[in-house]
Amino acid sequence: KVRFNEFKEYATQWTPIGQSAAGENEGFCGVFDAFQYNDKGEIVGEYSISGIYINGGKNEVGLFGHVGHAEIRGVKVENSYIRGDEKVGAIAGFAHHEASFVGCWNANSSVVSGDENVGGIVGALDAEGGALQDKEEDHLDECVNRGHVHGKTNVGGILGYGYWAVIRGCFNVHDTTNPNAGLVHGENYVGGIVGLSNGAAIYGCSNYADVEATGNYVGGIAGHLAGEHAYLRK
Repeated sequence: KVRFNEFKEYATQWTPIGQSAAGENEGFCGVFDAFQYNDKGEIVGEYSISGIYINGGKNEVGLFGHVGHAEIRGVKVENSYIRGDEKVGAIAGFAHHEASFVGCWNANSSVVSGDENVGGIVGALDAEGGALQDKEEDHLDECVNRGHVHGKTNVGGILGYGYWAVIRGCFNVHDTTNPNAGLVHGENYVGGIVGLSNGAAIYGCSNYADVEATGNYVGGIAGHLAGEHAYLRK
């Protein structure tokens, strides 16, 4: 288990991996694999990252800030407090269409908070230029949020805002040991999986936690799906 610091004794603010950039091949690019493997190469678990602390005044914040052509695998964030302005997520604040997140978790001991584009896993994902029919891999695959996600606009348990995003087998889950586990709360465009998505493809995703909104567009899976190519399937 990787521990940066203790949740109750934050030493310094975390600087997200991959700073803000303009192109898809900028920010963090490469493979970040936190799965544990046995001698046969089979996945037997994942490493966790604990004690990330970010508090306000920034865009594109999370363990990763800006993700380009990259694959993030098996990352579990726990005991963390991540607060920003726009594009805020436990795993990544912002990602391009060539990014993929596989088997990532935001644990029930974590809080993700912001104003706009706030997600338990990824704050915002822009897949423009990566049409759904040409996408061989999912952007978000088998990711789980158990943390408390709070924002104003475009707030989701997995993804805050997505443009042509492919989401498969993801879950937002409540935990009886923590009354705020899995809770997604916002004002407008609030969903258990995604807050607002334009042209999203969502397959086999489930929400088992409370979703609350004080304004318009709220749903157990999606706050609002826009675009003629958006669809939701079991």
